[in-house]
Amino acid sequence: MTGTKIPTWPEVALGGGYLARDAATAPAGMDYAIDGLLPVTGTSVWFGQGSAGKTQLLLWMAAHLAAPASAGADTWLGKPIRKRGQILILSAEDLREHLFVRLASIVRGMAAGGKAAPEVATAHAAMV
Repeated sequence: MTGTKIPTWPEVALGGGYLARDAATAPAGMDYAIDGLLPVTGTSVWFGQGSAGKTQLLLWMAAHLAAPASAGADTWLGKPIRKRGQILILSAEDLREHLFVRLASIVRGMAAGGKAAPEVATAHAAMV
């Protein structure tokens, strides 16, 4: 298959790309999955003291991002959810079974809060 070669970042940089002065004319916006909190692309690193609730917070966020829009979870921490989809959770500290128990509790809580019917909650739990 033939096509246009995409230049590597060093090639772009050596050709005058990525100059600081270009930042003044760069688009101001960024595409967020959760407005102002979580970019659609890239990697996020969340850190803090042990037992601060990082995993619980991220599981809660994952449940909201995986929930279909019809489930009614349209915000997270007061910020609009702009993009939804399947979620991959990687944990170096928790057993899979423990994460499932915690996630199931979150999903049931979302359903009980009138945000989703139990069958919708079960379906969206399968996406996380």
